[in-house]
Amino acid sequence: MGTGYVRQSAAEIVDGQVANASDFNNEFEAIKDAFDGTSGHSHDGTVGEGPLIDILTGTSGSFTAARGGLTSTTTAPTATDDTPDYVVGNLWVNTTTDEIFICVDNTSTAAIWQKQQGKSVASAPTVTNDITEGYTIGYLWVDTSTTIDTPYLCLSNVDGAAVWISLSTGRDNNTTSNPTVNDDITLNYLIGSLWTNTAIGLSFICTDNTDTAAVWKPISFGKNNSTGSAPGVTNDIDEGYLPGSVWLNTSSGQLYICSDNSDGAAVWSNQGAAGQVKVDAAAAAGYLIDVLTVGGGSLTDNGDTLDIPSSPLGLTNGGDKTTAFTAVINTKYTVDCTSAVEVTLPAAPSKGDIVVLSKYNSGNITINLNSLKYYGSTTDPTTTAQGIIMLQYTDTATGWIDL
Repeated sequence: MGTGYVRQSAAEIVDGQVANASDFNNEFEAIKDAFDGTSGHSHDGTVGEGPLIDILTGTSGSFTAARGGLTSTTTAPTATDDTPDYVVGNLWVNTTTDEIFICVDNTSTAAIWQKQQGKSVASAPTVTNDITEGYTIGYLWVDTSTTIDTPYLCLSNVDGAAVWISLSTGRDNNTTSNPTVNDDITLNYLIGSLWTNTAIGLSFICTDNTDTAAVWKPISFGKNNSTGSAPGVTNDIDEGYLPGSVWLNTSSGQLYICSDNSDGAAVWSNQGAAGQVKVDAAAAAGYLIDVLTVGGGSLTDNGDTLDIPSSPLGLTNGGDKTTAFTAVINTKYTVDCTSAVEVTLPAAPSKGDIVVLSKYNSGNITINLNSLKYYGSTTDPTTTAQGIIMLQYTDTATGWIDL
C-alpha cells in the first residue's frame, strides 16, 4: 500500500478477539500517514504504490509524459521520443531556447513534434531551419540582433531548403550625417530605404544593403554655392556637393564645376569668369583667355578663330517661369520659385540633349522625370536650394545626369 504503511494491530483485530478503540486508532493513523498528499503513495504502478491513473491531461510534476504530463528539459524532442513513453498531445518545453513542442504523431522511431508559433533569437533564420527542426509553414521568427527587431515568416519548411521572408518594411533615417557602408542589413536597412541628411538637405536611397558593404546613392540635386572664395578638396559629399554642382567665386567671378565629390578629395574644375573661355588646346595649356566679343561673334588668338555662339552651349532662351511648365530640349530657363514650381522634362530626349534651369528664391522645385530616370532612379528629384541646375540626357538606363 502507501509508502511507509505498516499494520499496527494485526494480532488484535481478528475474529474472536476483543478490539479496543486504541487498536483501530493506531491503524487509522498509519493509513492516514501512508496516504498523505506529499509523502504518501505515488500511483506509479509499482507494488504497494497503486496502479497508474488513466487520464488524458495532467500537470507537470503530477504525471509522467505518457500519462499526459509535461516534459521540461534542455533539448528539443526527436523522432525517437515516441510510443510508449509519449502520446499524441504531449507537450515538451526546451528550457534552453524557451521553445514549446507538441507531439502530433508518436509512431515508434518516427515521432513528429511540431514547434509552436513564435521565437525570438539574435539571428535570422536560414534554409536549415526546416521541418527536421520542427518548423512549420506559417511559423514566426523574430531576429533580435538588429537595431529594430526583424520578423520572418516561414513559407516552406522543406528539409535543407526552408524559405523565410522578412516581414519588415525596412528602415528610413533622417539625421545630420551621410550614410556609410556600415548602414546595412544588420541595422535593418533594406534596398529602397531612404536616408536624408537634414544638415545639408541631401537625400539618398539604398541600392545594396550587404553587411559592411552597403551602397547609398543620392536622389536629390547636389548643393550649389555662391561665395567669396574658391572651392577646395573638403567641399565634398559630406557638405552635400555632387558631380555637376556649381560654385561661383563672387570675388573673382570664377565659375567652378564639381567633377568628383569624394570625401576629402573633391575635384572642382575652373570654368573661367564672365567674359572668359577656357582653351583646352595644348598650345594654350588650358589657360583662360578673354573673350573679345560676348553674345555672339568670334575671337582671334594666335591666328586661330573661335566662333562664339549667341547663347552659352548654344541653348535657346526659354524665358522666366513662375508656374509649372514642360521644358524643351537644349533650352535654358530662369525659374522664380517664390512658390513651388514643377518642371516636366522632355518626353523623348536624345543622347546629349541639355536642359538648364537657373533657380532663384527659396520655394521648392520638383523635376518631373516624365517616366524617364535620373542617375538610374525613377524618383523625381526636388530641392529648395538656389542655383543652376544643368541636366544632360544619356540613355534609358541612366537617364538624366548633372552636367
